[in-house]
Amino acid sequence: LTYVALTQCVELEKLWYENYNDDLPSGYVENLSNLSKLRELSISYLKGAQTGNLHKIFMNKSLPHLSKLKIQCCENLDPQTLEKVLKNCSHLKSFEIADSDLETGLEALGGCSELEELTIECCSLKDETMKHVGSSCHKIKSLDLSFCQSLTEKAVEYICSGCSQLECINLTEMRELTDDVFESICKCKKLKSLTMAWLPLITGSSFHLTSEHLVHLTEFNIC
Repeated sequence: LTYVALTQCVELEKLWYENYNDDLPSGYVENLSNLSKLRELSISYLKGAQTGNLHKIFMNKSLPHLSKLKIQCCENLDPQTLEKVLKNCSHLKSFEIADSDLETGLEALGGCSELEELTIECCSLKDETMKHVGSSCHKIKSLDLSFCQSLTEKAVEYICSGCSQLECINLTEMRELTDDVFESICKCKKLKSLTMAWLPLITGSSFHLTSEHLVHLTEFNIC
């Protein structure tokens, strides 16, 4: 009853929904599509069949004003569902996702050309996904890839080669990165903030490149 009442609040512009109800009928999830005035949506902790219906919230671009979307810890989120979500949200300016098992499915980000902020926390994600971001999301200013432990320098290269507007990058716990990553980072001439914490293969041998190439850098966090 509470969930049904929520989906009838048709004037809502911002919604943060964390689901702790295992008994919520999976068909109820799609009723969020009634909230056509939403500008910001955060949805977390959906369970199996509930997650399977996640894309139905966005079908036929039902949330035309949505500019900020966060999806976190939704059980059994598969690439096909995520792709359907993103294809109906091509107007997003901010997207955040946290999923420990997701390897692919973010390729559809290539269609989100208006993105300015992107946060991905997916420890199993593959480098190839970032190729689509770098080739299409040229307006990104803030990128957070914290805890994407499977990504390598190749992923950073894809992004830094195509996203020339980047001002903030967070590469915390990307444990495959080596000093070679600075060659890509230094292509981001507008960069103001760089965070590289807990990277065991970074020795510091390329730190001098930051002062030579990143003349706007005002914040450098490394430990």
